[in-house]
Amino acid sequence: MQSLEDEVGELPGTMRVGAVQLQTEQLRTALVVECAAWKQAYARQLNRHCADVMDELHKYFRVMQRRLDHPLRDLEDIRTYKVTEKSLTLREMAPCLFGNVLKQVYL
Repeated sequence: MQSLEDEVGELPGTMRVGAVQLQTEQLRTALVVECAAWKQAYARQLNRHCADVMDELHKYFRVMQRRLDHPLRDLEDIRTYKVTEKSLTLREMAPCLFGNVLKQVYL
């Protein structure tokens, strides 16, 4: 989007087409405003999506925490604990990977 805004900013203030001279200042301004609106809409949508993903992750961790808080009584409880622990470890990497994507988008 920034490159598009830069490209619009480089347009001349007037354009001569044959015997007609066009004033493009208002068009340039409108295009820059429209680009900014699109960027803001995209960022808002991305923010909503990230909030949904983080809420889902938070719910997942709460469920896993309940499973891990369960007292260990027999071998089956230990197996369940290990599976839950492995699942958590894999799932913990998701925010890190997602965070890198966000950094690339916003920077």
